[in-house]
Parts: sequence; structure tokens; C-alpha cells
Amino acid sequence: MKNNKKNSLPILGSQLTATVSVALVLLVLGIVSLIGIAAKNAGNDIRSRIGFVVILSENATDADIAALKSRWAAAPYVAEAKFADAELVLKRWNETMSADGDSITELLGVNPFFPEFEVAVKSEYADTESLEKIVAPLRKLPGISEIKMQGDMVRSINATVSSLTIILSAIALALLLISFVLINNTVRLTVYARRFSIHTMKLVGATAAFIRRPFVISNIIQGVMPHS
Repeated sequence: MKNNKKNSLPILGSQLTATVSVALVLLVLGIVSLIGIAAKNAGNDIRSRIGFVVILSENATDADIAALKSRWAAAPYVAEAKFADAELVLKRWNETMSADGDSITELLGVNPFFPEFEVAVKSEYADTESLEKIVAPLRKLPGISEIKMQGDMVRSINATVSSLTIILSAIALALLLISFVLINNTVRLTVYARRFSIHTMKLVGATAAFIRRPFVISNIIQGVMPHS
């Protein structure tokens, strides 16, 4: 009886170590998955702020501006469209670019800026090809002088998100494979430790379901214990 207890201690210790190892791997896998989801959401949020700037011409009329506002309101690709008149554009420029406090109107005598629309597109349209398709017909509309696209930023963000997704997917796949290997080794260890009992049960006519039952119950308990 004492020998059986002594032999069972290393086996129980090995099973406990394997169970804890699997739990840690699955925990890290869960953390990596959460990081991946957070990175995807952050990327979508950043992409939803990307778009283009439509600069109106000097002879743009109120009707042209109203038509563009209606166009942005009905367009499926628009996440947000902000209109800024010439005075607001000048104010922004002075706040960001005028280091010594002198206004550009004091240097030139006139306001060199024109009204503009800042259009942010939805994340599914935040790629260079989609933006080109959106911008192409806009250039033909009356009252538009220039359209500035954020192409470099779009390419940089998409490349960063894609690289991060590939890296996190590779790590998650590696951890998943490690967890399968550890689970397989745990089952094999348990079967090997009880090989004599299994052989004895087979000799007395035990069914496969009867032999399998204690292994299933034991592994269910080991699977639940790290999470409790």
C-alpha cells in the first residue's frame, strides 16, 4: 500500500505540472487574442479618421457648398464631414504655424485660404484604391479647386496593422500548438501511469467505456481546477 502511494506521488506531480503548463499557455493565448482584438479595433478607429480634404475654389457658390453637404450626407463611405470657411482655415493656420504671433494676413494683406471640407471615410474604405475611386468623380464637380488625399498615412497604417495581425496570429498559432502538445502528453502520461490497471480491467472483461470513464472525469476536473 505504501509503495502504491509512493509511486502515485510522482505521477500526480507530473500531471499537476502538465495541467498548470496548459493553463498558463491558454492564459497567454487568451491575452494575445485580446491584444489582437484591441489592435484591430484601434486600427479601425484610426482608419475611420482618415480621408481627404476638399478645397473649394475662389468662385465656389453657396449652392455648390450646399450640394457638397448633401452629397456627404448621402454618401455611404462618409464617416464624418466637417466644413470650414476661409476665416476658420486661417485661424487654424495661425494657431499651428504662426510661431511669432504674426498673422499671414498681415504679411500678405489678404486671406489666402479658401473654404474646405474635411471628409473622414469609414474604415472599410480607408485604403488607397478606395479613396482614388471616391475622389475621381469629385474632381469634376464645380466649385472644387483641389483635393488632398492622405495616401501616405493610409499606406503606413494599413501596413502596420497588417504586420501586427500577422505577428499576433503566428504567436497565437504557436501557443495553440503548444497547448495541444501539452494536452496530448498529459493524456499519454495518465494512460501510461495506469497501464497495468487498464490491462487488468481488460482481462476481467471491462468495456472501453468503463475504462475511459475515470480518464474523462479526471481530465475534466483538471481542466476546471485552474479556472476555479
